[in-house]
Amino acid sequence: MLALFDSPDTFLVRYHRHHTGITSWALSRGRARGDLSSYDLLAELVPSQTPHKVVDLGCGDGYLIERLLARGVPTERIVGIDISPDELMLARKRSGLDYVAMLCERADRTTLPNDSTGYVLSHMSFMVLSKIEDVVAEIARILIPGGVFSVVVPSEAEPDGAAAAFFELFNEIYHSQATRAPVLGDPRTWTEAGLRGLLRYESQFDGLEFTHIDLCLDGTVTEVWNSLSARYEAYVILPQHRAQLRDRFMERARQLARSDGTIPCTLPLCQLVCRRANAKN
Repeated sequence: MLALFDSPDTFLVRYHRHHTGITSWALSRGRARGDLSSYDLLAELVPSQTPHKVVDLGCGDGYLIERLLARGVPTERIVGIDISPDELMLARKRSGLDYVAMLCERADRTTLPNDSTGYVLSHMSFMVLSKIEDVVAEIARILIPGGVFSVVVPSEAEPDGAAAAFFELFNEIYHSQATRAPVLGDPRTWTEAGLRGLLRYESQFDGLEFTHIDLCLDGTVTEVWNSLSARYEAYVILPQHRAQLRDRFMERARQLARSDGTIPCTLPLCQLVCRRANAKN
């Protein structure tokens, strides 16, 4: 096996330079409980007109920030943090985000003051962050006592419909080639047990709650392909292999087509909500 880059962070920055805005483009159309997007499940945790700072960790192109503003969270309360200058540049182009603070910083060492933040939210980025224990310590440092930390990450549950077919085909083709993406993040962020270990009370968090999310990505074959193929490992798949993957997926997916031309696709995600303990150990 040959990793494409030595540094996972270098890989992420390069990936988002060439695929700016891809995460919200792929997932924002998905719907979870109450017809909400997975972004809205995070945004609804924050009361409108909150007096506290709200940090979007790994904010990407600012889609979650846009949802926060739609809820009435004041612009001056929001901070977006990302290591990709290209994603932050795109975020600043969103309507209403001109005056939102955008910091091009690492999640494990931000410039935010101690006990300065009421909410730290993260949508589909926590699982790829480097030095995850340092990231957890940093989140605890900037949160006020009782402050909320919530993430949406992939679930360990099995995908369904076209998603199951896609991942079967993807893994077969991806593991057949020598070049691989570097290992991103920490495997503990992919399981409830792992997350509980990272956020144990000794690391200043309590009240952990986990909610399974069935993200409905039903749509046309092309729409579903676009959503599922927007993954980091796909960046290193050779062009001929990607074409093969697409053709094989299209063939399998069409067998699932309904009378209206859409195909079923469920992506399992998980939302964690917890709070910084009132007293630091």
